[in-house]
Amino acid sequence: MCRRPFFRYVIAVVLMAMLFPVIQVRSTDSALFGNSPKTGDVVSEQEFKSVPGLDRPWVYWWWLKGNVSKESITRELEALNDKGVGGVLLFDARGYHDDYYTGNIPVPLHLKMEFMSNEWREMVKFAVQEADRLGMTMSVNLANTGGSLRGPWDMGPKGPKSLIWTAATVQGPAAVSASLKPPSHVKHSWDAAVIAVKVGGKSTRAVDSNPIDLGGKWYDVVTEGRSDEAIAEQVIDLTDKVKNGSLNWDAPEGEWRIIRFTCATIQKVGAHGAASAGKGSVDILNTDAVETYFDLMGNQLLKDAGPLAGKTLKYFYNVSWEGIYPNWTLGFEEEFSKYRGYAIKPYLPVLAGMLVENQEVSDRFILDFYHTLSDLFRNNCYRKIGELCHARGMQWHSENGGPWRREESLFSQADMLDFWGINDIPQAEFWVDKNRRPRSNARFASMAANLYGRPLVAIEAFTHMDHHWSKYPSYLKPYADKNFIDGANMFIWHTFTSSPKEVGKPGYEYFAGTHINPNITWWEEAGNFFDYLGRCQYLLRKGQYAADVLTYASDKNYVTWGRGEKWGDDKSLSLGSGYKYDLVNTEILVDKLSVVDGKLVLPGGMEYR
Repeated sequence: MCRRPFFRYVIAVVLMAMLFPVIQVRSTDSALFGNSPKTGDVVSEQEFKSVPGLDRPWVYWWWLKGNVSKESITRELEALNDKGVGGVLLFDARGYHDDYYTGNIPVPLHLKMEFMSNEWREMVKFAVQEADRLGMTMSVNLANTGGSLRGPWDMGPKGPKSLIWTAATVQGPAAVSASLKPPSHVKHSWDAAVIAVKVGGKSTRAVDSNPIDLGGKWYDVVTEGRSDEAIAEQVIDLTDKVKNGSLNWDAPEGEWRIIRFTCATIQKVGAHGAASAGKGSVDILNTDAVETYFDLMGNQLLKDAGPLAGKTLKYFYNVSWEGIYPNWTLGFEEEFSKYRGYAIKPYLPVLAGMLVENQEVSDRFILDFYHTLSDLFRNNCYRKIGELCHARGMQWHSENGGPWRREESLFSQADMLDFWGINDIPQAEFWVDKNRRPRSNARFASMAANLYGRPLVAIEAFTHMDHHWSKYPSYLKPYADKNFIDGANMFIWHTFTSSPKEVGKPGYEYFAGTHINPNITWWEEAGNFFDYLGRCQYLLRKGQYAADVLTYASDKNYVTWGRGEKWGDDKSLSLGSGYKYDLVNTEILVDKLSVVDGKLVLPGGMEYR
């Protein structure tokens, strides 16, 4: 690349020609979001040549096991600022993909400082001060891991929870007596319900002699299929029959299955080992637990930042979810009733493998159960974090719209547009792996931004897990262009790994991402590419996306990757070449959408023919 004015002009003309069909220039106040003062302002030749700091691209700034110093912090921030980078997303992960820290990957083998220790917090404070001196902006990942909400603290009873159950079958009439001892295999537990179910249809359970055992073998709740064909003909709540840890009940005539449901903290290790389990994980379905966690990390960092909180340290961040998948929390019954409009207890036998009424009703209950889990995760965790940030003059961005493991109950009925919509800045991601697959969700994050009136769409850019140092600007540029066209206008380059000078070259590197730091061979020319990204962002923030059609396809929109070529496999309408659409979710359709002069209009200024 060349930095001469003529080539800059050519780049600008080509980019604007590419973007012209999908950009409309409108004036929208976006001061809250910290980008250019107003979208729609006249493009300044001087600002195009030297992009303002707030419009420049960012980088992920990885600190590996705390291996940084004040000298390395200053050197790296100055180097980034010199190359046209406007901000950093600080990310210090512990126990995340440690299995990759082997072989020829240069990573620090030793832990230099504990996460959130006084020494570590002093380094973060110094980084904020240095960023302020250089006119840069910062965000910090609210965890000591990737893909989860976890810190170095023992969250104890505020850790993630699941619903487990045990049961015994008796033949009435009979006097039932049982001691309700806590499960021995979990650290913290709370009885959620004890119910009696009159069994109809086929039963595969042995009838127990009295007294019965309701503390022996425990099972996870059943959320797919049924474990037998037993039908719950009648459900009786036995909660008021439990006194001082003992159940005493006179069972009427018939076969009765007594089921004890208990909420327990999750002990098992998740998909990424220590990253998704252990003492530091948080009950993401519970606002009190999330607020406690935020106080342990977010509030402490803001206290350290002092007057720079909300000014230089402007954001907190959460990455896409790869952690534990809880399915219960304290107070879940009340939450379920609030969101779904009916009581959950009569349907609890479904979670123990039985049918209530029939298969259809039981399946519909399971979907409501899934819906409630996603509602609680969105509102009690993500929305809560956003509210806590706003109350302290901060903003919040995240990749909470995916990619997800859709097969998990937590996300089975979730709507990605709902999740992204609660961000100040919805954030997507794209990959640049060697197979050149179109692995990006920028188009759908930008749909959420359009719906909710968010002027910025951030993106984790240039991620891959191919050979280290194998990517370079001419390889990366086509990916960048496609994601700009798809709506991203705030690139966060993944990744810049902090590497103290004394380590030498090639220095430390994170296991994933396109490496960008002073140790790479083309660092001295990197400013050209950062300039290009900055100019693209500068132009894109002056306009607003233009789409022709607004389509409602589902109450649970989700696309793992793609550029929005179609909105579903069974769509009944095809658009002609050159026409664009946005998906709309239920919330916006019902509460926000209006019709003005024959057009569908959203509060943020978007309109559709």
